[in-house]
Amino acid sequence: MNLALETPVDAPVPASDWPTPVEDNRVFTFVTFEQLEGRTNGPNTSFRWDGQGWIGTDFNKLWIKSEGMVTNGITSDGDQEILYDRPIPHLRYFDWQAGARVDIDSGPRRAWLALGVQGLAPYFFNFEPIFLCSRRRPRRGKTRRPL
Repeated sequence: MNLALETPVDAPVPASDWPTPVEDNRVFTFVTFEQLEGRTNGPNTSFRWDGQGWIGTDFNKLWIKSEGMVTNGITSDGDQEILYDRPIPHLRYFDWQAGARVDIDSGPRRAWLALGVQGLAPYFFNFEPIFLCSRRRPRRGKTRRPL
């Protein structure tokens, strides 16, 4: 019995004048605010914000969404979301999101599990329904209004 050792075939080497490969796995960032304002009238001050941003690649993103209001040092309305985002296969402009949301206001803090979809619907408006679930309040839904 003759056992010959075969050498592996090397992959072809591209020509020296070929361009470098596309770097399509770079990390990008994006931040936008719909509202960012502060007011002061002597001892009365207020600050309101509503913004969101992400960091990641085309396929894996970490979204941070935040909105709220502080009046005279007291947070009266606010919610913060941190979400993991991935594209939905075969739906070109939509991503699914999963993560957590924390409601911060003058009452007790509430934490929620968040599951949602975010994308660009026909006629170019943003669509962001989100399903929220916690132990105290079993279910809740929310949809952000388009600009």
